[in-house]
Amino acid sequence: MQCFSFIKTMMILFNLLIFFFFILLLIFIAEVAAAVVALVYTTMAEHFLTLLVVPAIKKDYGSQEDFTQVWNTTMKGGCFNQLLYDIRTNAVTVGGVAAGIGGLELAAMIVSMYLYCNLQ
Repeated sequence: MQCFSFIKTMMILFNLLIFFFFILLLIFIAEVAAAVVALVYTTMAEHFLTLLVVPAIKKDYGSQEDFTQVWNTTMKGGCFNQLLYDIRTNAVTVGGVAAGIGGLELAAMIVSMYLYCNLQ
């Protein structure tokens, strides 16, 4: 009877290891996709700011009070180039953190597969 209980416990352990592996795999894929999107869209955000926001500032600054107030507040905290620099810097930081966490997840997936293959 204890042999059956041991076998049942081992089957549950194997199922949990595979479940753990696939959950980590899904999270890893989502993080890689998010990092790629963040790094790709950084340049797109710069182009968006340059092509759409600058003409809007030239058109609406001074004529619309709320727009002028928001832009003045933004300029007190820094200039347009600083805003672009912050976007670039933060995108690289987010990508680096995602790569570090992805490395840990990859190591956990390797360990779970190693345990699954060697415990049989």
